[in-house]
Amino acid sequence: MEDSTHVLNERLKRIEPTSKKCSYCFDGKVEKVNDSYFVPIFKEKDRTNIIVYRSVKYAKLDIGIPRCPNCRSIHEASKKKALLFSILAAVAVLAFIVYNFIDFNVIVSVILFFLAGFVGFGGYVYLQNNFSRKAGINTLKEGVENDPLVQDFLMKGWSLTLPSA
Repeated sequence: MEDSTHVLNERLKRIEPTSKKCSYCFDGKVEKVNDSYFVPIFKEKDRTNIIVYRSVKYAKLDIGIPRCPNCRSIHEASKKKALLFSILAAVAVLAFIVYNFIDFNVIVSVILFFLAGFVGFGGYVYLQNNFSRKAGINTLKEGVENDPLVQDFLMKGWSLTLPSA
């Protein structure tokens, strides 16, 4: 599977970009292949649905999206800052719950507990994307969605989500 912008690396089982233009800032130049963002794509091979047993077999392939070292460092810094802020926010909500546990009804405490989880996980994704956009580059997801090779694989029945039984 060779394309003018990508080449198959059989040893690592991934498609590596040969293009030197960054897909995230459109100005930078790719220096090393490992700076690229590799997105896993999946294709269902076989599905078994018996009354008490379900299984799915699938193929997995990593496709490289060209990324310059500057964009890679921005994405990694965004992940770290987003993780820190979301953990702090979730801990703040949990601390509020613990501090006011006696004053709240049990249902309110349970709702606030789930809110802390939502703030932690949802805040991480939102902040990571927000920090990348503020730095003036595409988010990881936007880079994947705009890549023509990924779009070609999606049209052929591949998926960005892991198949489940």
